[in-house]
Amino acid sequence: EAVTRRAKAIIGLVEELAEHVAEAVRPLTTPLRLGVIPSVAPFILPKVIPSLRATYPELHLFVREGLTRSLLEALRSGGLDAALIAAPYPLEGLDCEILGDDPFHLAVPLDHPFANRETVELGELRSETLLLLEAGHCLREHVIAAIGLRDLPEAGDVRAASIMTLVQMVEFGMGVTLLPDIAVEAGATRGARLRLLPCADARAKRSLALVWRTGAARRRDYLLLADHLRDHCLPHRAVKAEA
Repeated sequence: EAVTRRAKAIIGLVEELAEHVAEAVRPLTTPLRLGVIPSVAPFILPKVIPSLRATYPELHLFVREGLTRSLLEALRSGGLDAALIAAPYPLEGLDCEILGDDPFHLAVPLDHPFANRETVELGELRSETLLLLEAGHCLREHVIAAIGLRDLPEAGDVRAASIMTLVQMVEFGMGVTLLPDIAVEAGATRGARLRLLPCADARAKRSLALVWRTGAARRRDYLLLADHLRDHCLPHRAVKAEA
């Protein structure tokens, strides 16, 4: 199994050589296989795809949605070229460009005691029934880490596979949840009868990041892609790379 993984990585690097030659002449003109996690894909792809088509019309973009672990496995084995994920996450053997912060908002039902508040502390959520995405979603781990407890009073009979489902559960009074700003900005809570509150804690956020294999021949392409995502898709939250 170890030899197979290594062989796939080597084959992926060899296949990149022709693309590297083309990229040296005209960047972002060869096919690019991009992975995107589910808690980001539906909220950023409507911006990413048209803006990339307008700026790099010769780029052939292929998109795969998947959980972070499966995307990174595909990245390491050569099945993907780059992935748009949320950090922090273990990234051994990969290069990473942080694109910007994605703060959390607390979503509560309209009749919740917090509904009339202006803000909330993360520590106050430790006694609340917290709605989370099911195991495997990195957003779940980011929320748990932000609150600072592993044993949370989670709704044991409820598991959500999407942010939209979490929104509906909150609206039905089943608990509270933390939603990433990228989802709120894209309208994930539009029309829902709930209240959104900012969290008065610097830990109440995740970071969006573009990752690729360390030593990849198309590194220049990926850096250009990261710059494009910052400038055109995440302008108000962008974190510029160091010179």
